[in-house]
Amino acid sequence: MPEYYRESPFSRAWMRLVQIEEKPIEFFGKHSFEQIPPLANYSEAVLRRLLNKVIKTPDELRGMDTTIWRVRPRTQYDHDEEILLTTRSVSIPVSRDSIDLQSDTILHISDPHFAVKKNRVKHIWRFESEVSAGKGKSTLAEIIAAGLARHRIGLVVITGDLTFTGEEDEFSEASTFITRLLGVLNLDRDRLVIVPGNHDIRWTKTETYDERAEVTEAPEEAKKNYEGFYRRLYGHTPNATLSLGRRYQLPSGITLEICALNSSSLETGPQFLAGMGRVEEKARTPLARAKYGAACACSPSSPHFDRGP
Repeated sequence: MPEYYRESPFSRAWMRLVQIEEKPIEFFGKHSFEQIPPLANYSEAVLRRLLNKVIKTPDELRGMDTTIWRVRPRTQYDHDEEILLTTRSVSIPVSRDSIDLQSDTILHISDPHFAVKKNRVKHIWRFESEVSAGKGKSTLAEIIAAGLARHRIGLVVITGDLTFTGEEDEFSEASTFITRLLGVLNLDRDRLVIVPGNHDIRWTKTETYDERAEVTEAPEEAKKNYEGFYRRLYGHTPNATLSLGRRYQLPSGITLEICALNSSSLETGPQFLAGMGRVEEKARTPLARAKYGAACACSPSSPHFDRGP
């Protein structure tokens, strides 16, 4: 037995697995951190938030650079906010920090349209959550991985329409797909750029997408589900215009600056009407101040005009 295991208070014997059964894990939501995990590169204030906090999802543990946690059954006094950490994380939507990439190759994805309920057929691949259903059918992450073969990817850019009607369940499926894809590509969320499309902003509560439907939702409510998806994915709050700015250093020596601008707004002005796929002027300002603009990724369409599939 290696010295590491001999000295560990958690290791006393080797085990041989003879059978693995697929059963629901009744752990998440029922246990809390008894001690603060030993994580480097985080402030004391951030780590203190983990003490006596309910462990809500597997993503919370996946983002921590450690292998052992001290936990206990949850109590009524524990707080249950979801806190997602990564070993290195950009904590703001627009950042000047330079992020190194492992490859010059960029994977661009658009319009996956994860859909649920009666719109399920709009997404033809099996969902990652559909473990027993669709046996023999591949998920989108598996198809992409197979298509890439052994190509090493440095950055993933997803330009909108992750969902079909912007429902929370659809964003949940999109988030699971992104987590799986990044895991397959050995990338973290710093090497991911997303921007919403017209299908991701809910200007109406109708269950089917209709580009001619009358707008019934105020901007705050229309983008609420996307904001929640973004917050869970990146671990920080999106800005008012849902824009994203990143600076990347490619292995070839090229500096790549990306400004991801949301064009699904209802801004109006003297020379234009709402719903024309216009990028709000206030969305450009924070990126211009950060000196971005070498490359621009916009959402594919406006709330009333869908150029994508």
